[in-house]
Amino acid sequence: MLDGNLDHYNSGAFKAVYHLLIDWACQNSIDQVDLFGTEAFVAKGIYQWKRKLGPNVKLPPNHFHSKRLYLYIRNDTPEIRHFLISNPILEMATPKTMRPVYFHDHLHPPRVDIPAKAGLLEPERFVDLDAIFAGK
Repeated sequence: MLDGNLDHYNSGAFKAVYHLLIDWACQNSIDQVDLFGTEAFVAKGIYQWKRKLGPNVKLPPNHFHSKRLYLYIRNDTPEIRHFLISNPILEMATPKTMRPVYFHDHLHPPRVDIPAKAGLLEPERFVDLDAIFAGK
């Protein structure tokens, strides 16, 4: 964005770039465009916005193809549980496919109100934090 001007983000001009890219691809018989990735957290706005465009979620064909976020939790605290339950993630289901993971515990159901559905994703997995932290 020109000189880092936040007005272009706030006005929606930045998001228009994706729509214009898709429009250009359609007019030129191009059947794939790269929406430039997202974080592994499906609650993030960028994932949610791109998800609405109906993309296929897959590893990119560039240097990010082998990059991974490793989530290692050392302590069971209410704050950590709140973070995990509020932030479903995408995990590698197979070496080439991903799936959404929803966390929950005895007090909090999985946040399925945060949609993750997108093309090429494997079915979601649910992780019970009570079972994970039972031995801690």
